[in-house]
Amino acid sequence: DLCSENTEPPPCTSASAARRKATSTPARRVPKGGFINTVSKRPSHRASAARAALARWEGRFDTVLMNPPFGTRRAGVDVAFLRAALALVHGGGSVFSLHKS
Repeated sequence: DLCSENTEPPPCTSASAARRKATSTPARRVPKGGFINTVSKRPSHRASAARAALARWEGRFDTVLMNPPFGTRRAGVDVAFLRAALALVHGGGSVFSLHKS
């Protein structure tokens, strides 16, 4: 897990950079081009890491660009993704969501 509840996500531009910087001093803010990565093989770990990241980064982004998995198997999952994205942007921020046309 690159995102744990005890540390802030490291500033990085790739998953490999995140792994290298996982033990460095925690970032105080998201640098330009930064991202949140919640990679794990277990769904329960991914959900826990995602909740921790959302809480830690709430209102700290200017823009969120997402390509959520809008499927038909789970009704309402689209709303959950949009709510999470809206929580991440500060007042006046923007959310862009890519959809299948």
